[in-house]
Amino acid sequence: MVEESFEKDNAEIALLLSVLFFHNTGNQEPRNLERIVRMNENFARNSLANADQYSIEKTALLINMIGTVYRDLAQNMSKAQEFHQLALDLSERYNLKNEKATSLHLLGIIHRYQKNLDKAQTCHEEAVELGRQIFSPKENGRVAAFLLNLAVVYNRLGEFRKALEIYQETLKLLREAYGSRDQRVARVLNTLSTCYYSLGKYHESVDALLEALSIHEEIHGDYHPNVAQTLYVLGFTYRAKGDLQKSLQMLSRSL
Repeated sequence: MVEESFEKDNAEIALLLSVLFFHNTGNQEPRNLERIVRMNENFARNSLANADQYSIEKTALLINMIGTVYRDLAQNMSKAQEFHQLALDLSERYNLKNEKATSLHLLGIIHRYQKNLDKAQTCHEEAVELGRQIFSPKENGRVAAFLLNLAVVYNRLGEFRKALEIYQETLKLLREAYGSRDQRVARVLNTLSTCYYSLGKYHESVDALLEALSIHEEIHGDYHPNVAQTLYVLGFTYRAKGDLQKSLQMLSRSL
């Protein structure tokens, strides 16, 4: 069915089927994965070569999707970078601001994985700046995703105060977009706690972790990896505060 969609030049159906395939199989069928990636790649290159016959924006979207597949499933960062750069070039050529912001964001992630933190910072800063210009308040979740990855880079660079400011803004936007009890909010709280910890702000770190724990338990129940991981980090944070009794309680609960 995926092959038929490509043969009929139906990009939207092909995209959907490809996403479903990746979601359902992951790395379990590497031969099929390579086949689907190859079809996506051929279709994208053909679309790019015949730009007047296809939607340029959908082509840029497809090219970025191929890049994320190479990154997440194939673990091939050089190929992922190639496709995200191709999408960025296409977006700049045709002034596709949404896809340009997305391409910069995805390139930043690749540079971070490759430990090119300065390049990652530049890409993420440009993505955030552009995202603030083009996305409406209803799209705060997209800006939050851009901000989150910029904060991660600052954290890796040891610029914890800058990272802290951005994590806090990310939280604000996520709460506005999805509510205060969303899983995305909990994940950022977990990450924010490590930033507080690095700054020696153990009390604030504990508060962030306790809020994250409450959300994880509400969503997943008592027995879930997210709950266990948060309890584990809480145990070590309480120990850093000097509260050994609570540290032991949390570490015991995490088992």
